[in-house]
Amino acid sequence: VLFNRSRNRYLRMSSIFIGLGTGYLIAWWAGMIDFASVQHYGGINLPVPFKYGLAFDLSSFIAIALIFVITAIEAYGDITANSMLAGIFNSFPNSVFAQNNGIIQLTGVASRYVGYYIAGMLMILGLFPAIGLVFSLIPEPVLGGATLLMFGTVAAAGIQIIASQRIGRKEVLVIA
Repeated sequence: VLFNRSRNRYLRMSSIFIGLGTGYLIAWWAGMIDFASVQHYGGINLPVPFKYGLAFDLSSFIAIALIFVITAIEAYGDITANSMLAGIFNSFPNSVFAQNNGIIQLTGVASRYVGYYIAGMLMILGLFPAIGLVFSLIPEPVLGGATLLMFGTVAAAGIQIIASQRIGRKEVLVIA
């Protein structure tokens, strides 16, 4: 929150990352993180297509159908702010992940080029299992704080949109 209020745009844009890093370091200093498991992972892990084979199971289809319905309902409110190309990028075809809107609200950066750069970095980092393990060790309170801030800004943006409109019976029903 402190860095997000800064006039320096680089500190403002990095506020979430700085907060996560600071929380991680404090948690490590407090003994909440055990790096012993990181020593067992190393090298590069390249993805292997169909590593676990290919099978069709009716119960899996039913589970995915339920998830599809839930994400369809979730996506309805955010679909105007996000791309419908999530299916191409191995997500559910209509999930939109509202925390991206929270990051845009916090940093003021909505450039797709920044997104491409971050996506490239994440793809490269995904090749190194030890890095993923280090990130998986982030304590829940640290992630919870960042998540609370991001989704709080999403809620605030939604309230702004609602407050800017005339609210009749139909609108109340949609909001509900």
